[in-house]
Amino acid sequence: IVLFHSHHNLTSIVLIPAMGGGRGKTRGGRAGAPSKLPTLSSRQDLGRAVKDAAAGCLIVLQFTATWCSVCRNIESFYEGLADDPKILSLSSATEKKVALYKVDVDVSPDLTNFYGASALPLFVFLVDGKKVDTLVGAQ
Repeated sequence: IVLFHSHHNLTSIVLIPAMGGGRGKTRGGRAGAPSKLPTLSSRQDLGRAVKDAAAGCLIVLQFTATWCSVCRNIESFYEGLADDPKILSLSSATEKKVALYKVDVDVSPDLTNFYGASALPLFVFLVDGKKVDTLVGAQ
């Protein structure tokens, strides 16, 4: 995954390596374990997240479902990005530059329909509340 982030004429590029560990492994996660990441349940939740984010903050939404085996397989990897030094290096002590969220398609039909999440996992990348890119699948 490549994340591009521009702010005040400064562009950061973060390369996130593909998942390791072999096919079907979860890198230590358990399906059904509580998520470390905040979950958005509605467009109002997303609106608050965008409003609270610093200007230029990259917001990544992962659309997922408990019944999606690929989603479960990458869950630990995606949640681990929140602690990844490459991601953290984009933020300062006072300003977060990357915010990761999860959206359960079965709990959040309005967000699911708004972004047209018909295949999972779906990653939607937003900057200042505007969609800048999408990624479908885990490869």
